[in-house]
Amino acid sequence: MKKFILGLVAVLLLAAAPVLAQNVKNYKTQGGAADHIGGTLDIDSGGTETVDSGGTLNVASGGAFKLGGTAVTATAAQLNNIPPTTSVTAELNTLTGLPAAVTMTATPATGTCAVQLTFKDSTGAALGHVVSGYLYFSNSAGTAVAAATSAATLTNGAIQELVTGKADLFITSAAGLLGFTVTAGTGTYYASIVLPNGRVVTTGAIVVN
Repeated sequence: MKKFILGLVAVLLLAAAPVLAQNVKNYKTQGGAADHIGGTLDIDSGGTETVDSGGTLNVASGGAFKLGGTAVTATAAQLNNIPPTTSVTAELNTLTGLPAAVTMTATPATGTCAVQLTFKDSTGAALGHVVSGYLYFSNSAGTAVAAATSAATLTNGAIQELVTGKADLFITSAAGLLGFTVTAGTGTYYASIVLPNGRVVTTGAIVVN
C-alpha cells in the first residue's frame, strides 16, 4: 500500500507540473533545456552573467536591450557598420559633453533679430563648458546659400565676422551659451552651426521685421 501511495503522489506531481509552471513566472523546463523568465533575472552586485565562446545572447524582434535604463535603438546592421576601434575607456569618456545639438530663442525687431543659442550634449543637457566654431547664414533652412546679413555679439560669448555678410567665428560662454544680434533686410534667415564632428545643425527661423 505504501508503494502504491508514493507512486500515486509521483503521478499527481508530474501531472500538476505544467499547471504549476504556468503559475510561476520564472521556471525551468522539464529536463532543464531552457529557463523561462516571466519575472526578472537579477544579477546582484559582484555577480556575473557570462556568454561563453560559441554561445549567443539574442534579443528577439520586439524585445529591448537597455544600458542604464535607456534602450539601444540602433539595429545590428547599424552597429556592425561602426569601424573597429582600439580606444580605451578613458579615450571614449572624452566624448562625454561634446556638443550634439543647439536650441534657439529669437526675438524679432525692426531691422534686427536677437538670437540666443544653447549648446547641448547628446542627452539634451546644456553644456557646462566653452564651445567654439563657426556658423554661416542662409535664406533657406539647411542650404549653403549665404544671406546678406551681419551679426554682432549681444550677450553670452562672442562672435566675429569671418566673411562679410556670410560667415562668422564664435565662442560661447562658459555655460555653452551664445547670444548675437542679426542685422539684415526684412525677411527670414537661418544660422547653420558646424559642430566639431562635422555635423551641421541649422537653427529655426530668424525673422527680421
